[in-house]
Amino acid sequence: YNWAEFEYSYVSRMCTIITPEQLFNQHLVTVLFSETTATAIKENLITEDQMTAYDPQLMLAIPRLSILRGLLQDNGGILDLSQDVSRIPEYFRPHVPVLLDVKKLLEELSKSNLRTLKVCLASSIDPSDDSDPSVLHCLYLTISGIADQMISNHAKDLRQMLQSTFKMNQPQVITSPELISSSSKRDDLGITSMDCIEPSSSSRAGDQCSDTEPRIRSQLREDAPPWVPDCEVSRCTLCNDNFTLIKRKHHCRYCGKVKLHVRSA
Repeated sequence: YNWAEFEYSYVSRMCTIITPEQLFNQHLVTVLFSETTATAIKENLITEDQMTAYDPQLMLAIPRLSILRGLLQDNGGILDLSQDVSRIPEYFRPHVPVLLDVKKLLEELSKSNLRTLKVCLASSIDPSDDSDPSVLHCLYLTISGIADQMISNHAKDLRQMLQSTFKMNQPQVITSPELISSSSKRDDLGITSMDCIEPSSSSRAGDQCSDTEPRIRSQLREDAPPWVPDCEVSRCTLCNDNFTLIKRKHHCRYCGKVKLHVRSA
């Protein structure tokens, strides 16, 4: 019984300790959530506007659709029910018997009914009025119930995994190469072509100085003082004191020299 074991026992009594296995399972589920979200956006089950606005509805839709996706995947996924139960993440482990029944029902669904089930899970609409209400209604309630229990029993973990999922699936603003190349060209007056673009009437009030920003940045770069490398200085250039853990280095923005942090002010 060494000190490390004692420290682990002591700390674990005060706060929750995540084991490497639990952390690995969190990563696996996060990947499943992220892949499900990307596919749902492509299939128009959820929208990019919902992702940008962090729509609370997605907190329910993403886990539900992820369970469905995991059961429909080929063998080898994290919801591969043919593997040993101990290898299935703890979030799904208590529901393995029910998931086996759900998987059998999913294999018998037609493509149209499967699409209907996805839409209902994404929008939290009970499919009781559809063409095959008995099966779809049962699947909807079962999958939703398992996902909701996950959210209730593992609220902290689910919040972290969903937060990572939202970050990884935020819509990206892509600038065309033609616009980038044209913005870097300068005319005879030394002004970038982007400076000559007339701002829209709706953005003039908040962006009155946006056209002068590139020129200000360019002027600052031209007037910048020579930057003294940090590794070449061991003493303050003002008082000649040695730098220590408390007496920290600071680059002066006006002269570029290295000084004591308190003196640079």
